[in-house]
Amino acid sequence: NVLQLSAPVWDGGYVLCGVTGSGELFTLRDPWGIRPAFWYKDDELLVVASERPVIQAALDVEADTNRANWTRAYFFDEQPYMAFGVRTDSHLHALKDGQPVGNLWAAGSVLCGNNAVKLMSRGGVEMLTAIQTAKNILNRR
Repeated sequence: NVLQLSAPVWDGGYVLCGVTGSGELFTLRDPWGIRPAFWYKDDELLVVASERPVIQAALDVEADTNRANWTRAYFFDEQPYMAFGVRTDSHLHALKDGQPVGNLWAAGSVLCGNNAVKLMSRGGVEMLTAIQTAKNILNRR
């Protein structure tokens, strides 16, 4: 309801993506079409961006290429796959070939090293990195 009530009064162009607490994804863009919304999806990736080159770039992802190493046999052991994710710089810009992608930030569960079970804080990391990303955007970092 918050987005439905507030979005009609927003001015300017935007593309906004998010995840609800129940895990549902959403994307919305300005109704005037000032900012386009491009998207790409395959078996492993879903990307939404206001600029096509972001989608065309493959990001630096921390993950073991050998799928046999993704899990441990004992269910309660730390599972390596849970820490896989997008590498970022100190301002949470996603990295491509070790360099920050200027208009692409990563937050929450997509961050490498964000093992929610080990950290015992899924919502905390997601909320704090989203707040920091918003600050970085507002401060043009």
